[in-house]
Amino acid sequence: MPPCPTDATLDAFIARWSASGAHERANYQLFVTELCDLLDLPRPDPATPDPEANRYVFERAVAIRGADGETSTGFIDVYRRGSFVLETKQGADAETAPPAGGKTGHGKRGTRQWDTALERACHQARRYVGHLPSAEGRPPFLMVCDVGHVIEIFSEFTRTGGVYERFPGPRDHRIFLPDLRRPGAATPAQESDLGVIKSLHLHTGHCKASVLYLRFEGCPA
Repeated sequence: MPPCPTDATLDAFIARWSASGAHERANYQLFVTELCDLLDLPRPDPATPDPEANRYVFERAVAIRGADGETSTGFIDVYRRGSFVLETKQGADAETAPPAGGKTGHGKRGTRQWDTALERACHQARRYVGHLPSAEGRPPFLMVCDVGHVIEIFSEFTRTGGVYERFPGPRDHRIFLPDLRRPGAATPAQESDLGVIKSLHLHTGHCKASVLYLRFEGCPA
């Protein structure tokens, strides 16, 4: 049974990443790697020249054919075949954002500009999903992450190219970083948000309940 993160480890992770902002490209791979370590899950693998071998990698290349017949290449920030695609952005907290003219990344968090940036990231991820090789199928989960701040979760369990809906519902599809400390209300057994994230990572296409209710074994409710 894998060890659970201690309160001190969780607090250190949250404090370290809550202080970051406005630098998605510089931060996202380190954030994902450290989140995997926190959950005692494997890190993404090194990418290879063979796309078929890139089952779980950063920057998964996707060939995108446009309406004019021209092909361009897109890159999924994090891809795990049969499980999820993850697109990242990074905004900045309004309280710590720099003065006018300073860098705020994808917007001050909580503003309409920030919401729009996350919506665009979701549409971008959906576009990439639609261009994945048919032999790989469609992943059941799509996630959007503002690095060090929040993870949004969407699901499409038929895996046939349907619409990804907010998961588990329209009002509770966001897991903010401080939420990793608290129990959730997924079941009477009080699954933790940490357990939900871990279950998503391990998911390979089973029913909805198996994702939401899989326990992070050994962690107290």
